[in-house]
Amino acid sequence: FGQDDHSYILLKPDMSPVSEAVSVCAWVKRGSNHLSNYQYWLSYVDQFNKTELVISDTGRFFLFKGFGSRHETDLSVGEWHHLCLTWWYPSLTKIAYYDGLEIGSENTRPGRKFRSSGTLMLGQLHKKYGGGGIKDYHFFGGELLDF
Repeated sequence: FGQDDHSYILLKPDMSPVSEAVSVCAWVKRGSNHLSNYQYWLSYVDQFNKTELVISDTGRFFLFKGFGSRHETDLSVGEWHHLCLTWWYPSLTKIAYYDGLEIGSENTRPGRKFRSSGTLMLGQLHKKYGGGGIKDYHFFGGELLDF
């Protein structure tokens, strides 16, 4: 990762098992402060081009973009940090964690489930199903462990 806007992995996983609960965690090491303040290591867009999940290397979390908060931390270059985002449909609650500490929580609207037909991109922010709508300079330039 981290060479340019084309350094990413695109997957089309079956996300139906996580329609009512999802947790995404990883050890993240920011490799640089290149041209963007936000370097996204994960993005998921549904088949209708709606951004469902985005996580940056600064701990900026989006879940159900357009309906959500931005929880953010100061992630230093060259240091490992553990980032997690969890959401459970019955509780309607999403919780963001940074190095094991809760940094924010928020309720999601009733009836809203995680859309399961989409594309998952590692190493870059994308805005359109199938990997389109890549944002310039938002590529991730670091390392991931235990994703």
